[in-house]
Amino acid sequence: MPRSWPGHASGLPACSPRAETERATRSLDKTARRRYIRLMFRAGTAAASRISTRRVLIVLAIGMSGVAIAAGPMLVGPAHAARQTRRAGRKDGSRGGKILPKGTPYAAEVSMKVVGESTIKYDDESTTFGVCLDESSTSRELGTFKFEWEATFPHVTVPVATRATLGRAAKRLSIPVTATSKGKGGLRQGTFYIRGSAPATSGGQQGPGGSDCKPVHFSSEGSFKASKPYFGSINLGDLDTGRKNGIFILGDVIGSTPRTFKYPDGSNDYPVDELNTALSYLPKQGEITLKKRVGYNGFVETFLPSELAKLVREPVVGMPDMERSSSLDCSLPSSDQASDSCMVSLDTTFGGSLFKKFLYRTKRAYRK
Repeated sequence: MPRSWPGHASGLPACSPRAETERATRSLDKTARRRYIRLMFRAGTAAASRISTRRVLIVLAIGMSGVAIAAGPMLVGPAHAARQTRRAGRKDGSRGGKILPKGTPYAAEVSMKVVGESTIKYDDESTTFGVCLDESSTSRELGTFKFEWEATFPHVTVPVATRATLGRAAKRLSIPVTATSKGKGGLRQGTFYIRGSAPATSGGQQGPGGSDCKPVHFSSEGSFKASKPYFGSINLGDLDTGRKNGIFILGDVIGSTPRTFKYPDGSNDYPVDELNTALSYLPKQGEITLKKRVGYNGFVETFLPSELAKLVREPVVGMPDMERSSSLDCSLPSSDQASDSCMVSLDTTFGGSLFKKFLYRTKRAYRK
């Protein structure tokens, strides 16, 4: 029969200490595994619970954020809305504040038709005393110059927005009235009529009833020719327009038919020179434009942007009539030997219309 280890009281077959130890170890391993599995199950349940809770919180957060986004405009205050407006302004270049929107009309391209009439008259009488003993020598000359003008400037750029409307953008968008093409037409008709009386001699017969004191009548009439219309500009110091003003000249007189006329003494003179002499008694063209702003052959435009703004909604805008009526005493100082009496006058009127071609609009927004 099998041997029993000493001290073994049972009748079962005896096992070695190593076998007992391994069996006890396996028994402990099973118990530990059970405890480990239970612990892991509990840990997994808690982790799953935490994961589920996190998912619920994420879903709730997403839902609340959607509500906040949808209700944002109703929930934000005025200050926040103003900040958003300024940011939007900065994106389109306006930097916040008042904005001049993109597409705002600020100028127009037009065709300008101008008509005008001018009349210049002068009357000059000079007397020299005691030429023919007790008789005096007297010369008198009267001149009448009439002009009818009609011209078209096909392309003229004009402002249609006031500086108040443009605000700060006026520095970039405020433009002067400018003709970008040559004018057509001009002088439709120009005439002269020069007449008077003068002695037939000078330093000749000076006795009683001598030719040096006997007046002889003369006269001459004809037509003028002029250059084509043209455009210039000037800065008028007496007009607070903030821009240069355009000068529209409908033509300069450059010749006449006939080219000359004769005085009783046989000397010749030029109708164009007689016209220029009469004009020289009046303020020069530059002074006319600065003070009267209208001359015999043209005018300085003084359009107000508030009037030109009508071009935004209307195809045709009438020009205000520009009139001038003035006269001047051009007499020379008198003396014991001679006297002089001279008067010159100018009556002129210009008017017309602007025909809109298209508008210039801002290509972006500007800060006002």
